[in-house]
Amino acid sequence: MKHIFPRTLFLVACAFAQACDTGEYPGVMPAEDVDSSSLALTLELDAKFNDYAQALLDNDIETLNGTMSSEIRMRTADMGSNMRGFARKLRSSMLRQFPEIEEGSDILGRFTVEEVREEGDAIRVEVAFDGVELPKPFYFVLEDGEYRLNLLQPGFTNALPRGFGGATRSYLVHNNNPLNPSSGVSINCNGGILFVPPGGERSISCSNTCGWFQGSTFWAYSSATGAKCDYNTWGVDVFIDDNRSNGFYCNDKC
Repeated sequence: MKHIFPRTLFLVACAFAQACDTGEYPGVMPAEDVDSSSLALTLELDAKFNDYAQALLDNDIETLNGTMSSEIRMRTADMGSNMRGFARKLRSSMLRQFPEIEEGSDILGRFTVEEVREEGDAIRVEVAFDGVELPKPFYFVLEDGEYRLNLLQPGFTNALPRGFGGATRSYLVHNNNPLNPSSGVSINCNGGILFVPPGGERSISCSNTCGWFQGSTFWAYSSATGAKCDYNTWGVDVFIDDNRSNGFYCNDKC
């Protein structure tokens, strides 16, 4: 199942006012083609995701406790922390990813759920911030009749059975260096090596070695000093940057 609603809130008004058929807004689906149950789900998840982001910004632990899945809550305990520690980590990661978000501001509505897709027992959503789609999906799970945010695919905390190789995850690497043909560099991780052109962005599959979200260990071409980078749910995990002592830095360290 796949449902795409480019302008979710407009479609709500559109479905009620039958304004979509006028042709005034080309590219937006006609009202009669809007599946009301799918639209209702998209709106519900859109509201929940915005509540999550606002709660992170506000350090609203009560809202986060009601928004996050049991797997996330159990992971916080496994890491010897609590929801306040989770909020501190994800809040910092969000503000690094979106420096335009101001402390104490109202960001409700700045995130929009653009696409909803069933994946097994989970709901995968594609999210945009201020109209720009984020590079990674998020996941919701149904618990006690209510959708809760799991961030990653359900089961991401499960250990692999004995005899299986190490679990891997796809990480996003961005090269901050100037647009110079000689500034493209390679970066290594536990499990792979990747060449990233200047100003470019590439994905690499790495073995999980650390972190809340089972991050990995990375090395740049220019340094034997590695760093452990956790998976960044918001976007880029690793930035190549010659201005840094070891040639790169993590968005979120393990």
